[in-house]
Amino acid sequence: MTSSLRSDLGLSKGDVALTLPAAPSRLEIPVLRFALLSIGVVAVPVAPICTDSEIVRVVRLGNTKIAFATSATAYKLPRPLIPSAVLVDSDRFRSLILTRGGSSTVESETTTTRQSDPG
Repeated sequence: MTSSLRSDLGLSKGDVALTLPAAPSRLEIPVLRFALLSIGVVAVPVAPICTDSEIVRVVRLGNTKIAFATSATAYKLPRPLIPSAVLVDSDRFRSLILTRGGSSTVESETTTTRQSDPG
């Protein structure tokens, strides 16, 4: 999945991806978040109970490159502010999981992820 996120969606270290699941119990959500973190993408989880203005604020603060949502929560995405969106309950997302993006030989890149709180 990580190679597909890199090659098919153009994600790389330092990019910001918003996740807006309908329910965190979907298996795709933790798999997606771990894949994003493994390539150094900042995964920003947003609860579906957030208001539209709260989501807009998160998107603007993080300079979000892509959003992952479900068909039940996609209406909450501020489309003009997010360059790309993928529904985790779609065939497109399933293809990201099932296929290797790019060439058949993908070099592994070591990424160090740190969480820090400046306050």
